[in-house]
Amino acid sequence: MTENGHSDSGFGGGGAAERIGCWAEVYPHLVELRYRIFAIIGFLVLAFVLSFVFVKRIFDFLLYPLGEEISLHYFAVPEAFLTDIKIALFASLILTAPFALFHLWRFISPGLLENERRVVRGVIPWLFVLFILGAVFTFFVVAPAGVHILLGWGRERFPPVLSVGRYFSFLFGLVVAGGVLFELPVVLLGLAKLGWVTRASLLKHFKTAIVVILILSAVLTPSPDAFTMLLLAGPIILLYLVSVQLVAFVKPIDKQDIADESAKKRAESGT
Repeated sequence: MTENGHSDSGFGGGGAAERIGCWAEVYPHLVELRYRIFAIIGFLVLAFVLSFVFVKRIFDFLLYPLGEEISLHYFAVPEAFLTDIKIALFASLILTAPFALFHLWRFISPGLLENERRVVRGVIPWLFVLFILGAVFTFFVVAPAGVHILLGWGRERFPPVLSVGRYFSFLFGLVVAGGVLFELPVVLLGLAKLGWVTRASLLKHFKTAIVVILILSAVLTPSPDAFTMLLLAGPIILLYLVSVQLVAFVKPIDKQDIADESAKKRAESGT
């Protein structure tokens, strides 16, 4: 208690000064975060408009997995319009992803240590590249094979009549799942760089990794059939084995260097 009967821990005294100091530190980061969020949203809107202008061409391209024998139909009044919206939004998200990753990196990089920045700088570009490779592989290999086999099952008894909305929901879900699962090598190499996994530990838990990959493939694949799941899981298992070999050549970051740099950064922030 002070002489006037007021507590220092209340709204007055040192408590208020401490809160003002904390707000002064946080406020610039909030302003920067707002700027970057608005920049990403603005880019997304422009990408959506551009994608919607060319939605017919994108639509024709996305019919590739179906082949020329199957046609699409819509069964609700707004389904065709909503499908065009879905296609344009999906394309705009792909176009916006590199721009969003750039702003995310610019926002978080000042708070990272130099060793951490080097790791993240090496990881982020490859995350995007492998996602695109996984999406392309899924679109041109997994999706056509899956569609061909699934539609061929009982086709002589039940002629297929496909909903345009459900087809694109199936396709987008499958492509995103392929892109996400193809990022496994980068994740494992990043963990190895941080010293969290080694070649020996990855080989030791190989059976567990197969089970996890199969579960993720089953969860992320929009169709319930085992064939599509296995068609997607097979390349991921091969990527896991390749990653195990690559991890052997990764030199982990020295933990003492991290501790020294962290202590130096705390000392600089305290001055």
